[in-house]
Parts: sequence; C-alpha cells; structure tokens
Amino acid sequence: MILKTKDGKQFYFFYDRGLCFREIGSSGKPQKMIYEDCTGQFDVLELDCGGMVILCEDQEGGIVFLSEDSGDWLKTTLLKSKSGQSGPKNFSLFEVSGWLNGFYCLSYQEQILLVHHVIDNEDIQPEVVDLLCGETFHVFQLENGDFLAVYHSDYSNGNLGFKLYAWNQKEWSRFETIDKGELLSAVKDGEDNLYVVYRQEEACYLKLLKKDTYQTAYSQQQFPLPFLNSVKKNVRLVIEDGKLWILYHNGASMFAAYCTLGTYTFSTPQQFVSRGDFKDFYFKSGSSVRRSYGYLNHNMPELLILKDGDKRESSNDSSEIERFAGLHRTTDDFNREQIENRKNDLELCSLKRDIELIKKRLTSIEKSVVYKEK
Repeated sequence: MILKTKDGKQFYFFYDRGLCFREIGSSGKPQKMIYEDCTGQFDVLELDCGGMVILCEDQEGGIVFLSEDSGDWLKTTLLKSKSGQSGPKNFSLFEVSGWLNGFYCLSYQEQILLVHHVIDNEDIQPEVVDLLCGETFHVFQLENGDFLAVYHSDYSNGNLGFKLYAWNQKEWSRFETIDKGELLSAVKDGEDNLYVVYRQEEACYLKLLKKDTYQTAYSQQQFPLPFLNSVKKNVRLVIEDGKLWILYHNGASMFAAYCTLGTYTFSTPQQFVSRGDFKDFYFKSGSSVRRSYGYLNHNMPELLILKDGDKRESSNDSSEIERFAGLHRTTDDFNREQIENRKNDLELCSLKRDIELIKKRLTSIEKSVVYKEK
C-alpha cells in the first residue's frame, strides 16, 4: 500500500517479517519496522488532524489498532481471536467527522461475518453487517459520509448485491441484489456512481448503478464484456480522466481496455509487460482510494495509472498508462524482434554519423596540411 500524506510525502507500507514502511523518493533512508507480529493484512489511513493509523491482524488472528505518536506506534488490541489462528480479513479503514470506521471479515462457527467497527468509541460495539458468501467484499465511502458495501450475501443464496449505511441514522439498509454471479471487481466514481464487474456462468458483465437509483435494482444498466469471458481472476477497475479502465494480468503480462464514461463501448485490450510480476497495490490520498497494478523495482513500487487531476501521484515517470504503454507494450506490430531491429538500426545510424564526422574531420585536417605546405 502507498499512502500520500497532506504534506506531499509518499510512504510505502509492506510486509517483510512484520509490517514495515519506507518513504518513497527518500534515498538512503532504511525501511522501518512498525509491528513485527503483523501477518501482512492491514489498512492505513492519514487522519484529518494529521498522523497515521493502521488496522491490522496479529499472528493469532486478533484485530490490532496502531496509531502514530511522535514517530512511535502505539498498539491497542481491539479483538482477540478465540481460535488463535490467522484468517482473511480484507481490512478497510475510513474516517467520517473524526470517527474511525473499520470494516473486516471474521470467521465464526464456519460462517464468515462482515463486521463494521467504530474504532474510537467504546460505547459502540462492533456490528455484524451480514453473513458473507466467500471472503470478497468492497466498501466505499460516499461523498456524504455514508458507506456502500458490495458483497455476496449468504442470506440471499450467495447473490451479489449491496447495503447502504446511512451515517446520520447509523443504520444499514436492507440487502439489494445486483445479480447472480461472481464479483470480480468494483469501483466508485466521484459522483458516487458504482461500477461492478462480475461473472455469470461463462460470461462477464459490467453493471452500472446510478447514485440516485441505488435502492431500485431494476433501473441498473448492464453491459457485456466478452473480452473477459476467459479471465478467471485478477480483474481491477480504475477510473481516470473520464475513462473507465479494466485491467487484468497474468504474471508479468497485463491487459488493459477502456471506455469513456457514458459510452461503455470498450477498446480492444492491449497487452503490457513489466520488469517483474505484476502486483496489486492500493494508493490512498486523503479520502481517495485507488487500486491499481504495478511491480517492485529494487524493492520500491512502480505503478500504473496514478494521477490526481493533472498531477502525477507515482514514484516514477511511467505512472500514466499511455506513457507506460510506450515503454512496455507488446503487439503484433511492436514485438521484441522489432525492438532489437530498431535498436540495431539506431546503432547503425549513430555509427554512420560518427563515420561522417570522422571523414569531415580528416578532410579538414588534410586541407590544413595542404595549406601549410603551400
């Protein structure tokens, strides 16, 4: 995970025999250990008043809250695991009006619970939102502070749907079904419209839920995605500069297709290659949370599609996918053999220029010698 703070610094949080972090762009500074007992499952947030907080899992499956205090990290154990075993948590951490809200899943008596936890208020007990079918869920914070949870409900025969949490009323809505099928990815735009990609039998679809129609499932719009039909996992949605990108990868190869918001006719997927296997990264800046792909280069992340308006948010110059394409694209007309041929052509041209310069220099020397002899 990468966190950009209000003062413009970027920190990379990662697991390396414990939860560690390192400042991006700060050469010579070593990584720092935050919490050695962390399993690698965590979420990080910068508070509105400054300072960073972390929600994570310990080695025994417990829920731990860490808060930054003058360079140190204070630990509070929120929940202890009765089984003493680690399990998937899928943490999400948000702040609303100074209140910290954590979301995670817990295994209990062979069931998986989706839990909403107001962390900094002991008078409010953790609340079970629903029983999950599987461990995948997405929680989004809406512009008014409400929450939108997208998941498969065990109570609804595993159907894919959502619940809304009204912050002012502190109440969850009833579960609204989106469709039958497997959730692959979801993303929210700046106007709180929701985009969901899911698989139904052998076909994949994009479903759009307009902000003012969250409670009326029949008004949702559905679009087929035939280029995803053979893709089983590793699908990500990213909204960037009025475009909706669909990314999916296999090892060091990634594919990307996009459409302009409002049209939903997607481009032909293009293939990209990286210097290493693609990894899944979260990028957080204020209330903005983006999920994207990238890879590690000398233990530092290099990311795709990370911009905020006209300002790049990545630690390198190849963050924008169009620029990344120029460095890494692989197509029938632009393959490794042609790259090598092009390199050879450039080297030959350079050699010819050097020869011409040498000839001109020799000619100049000859003329000088003839002039002196005269």
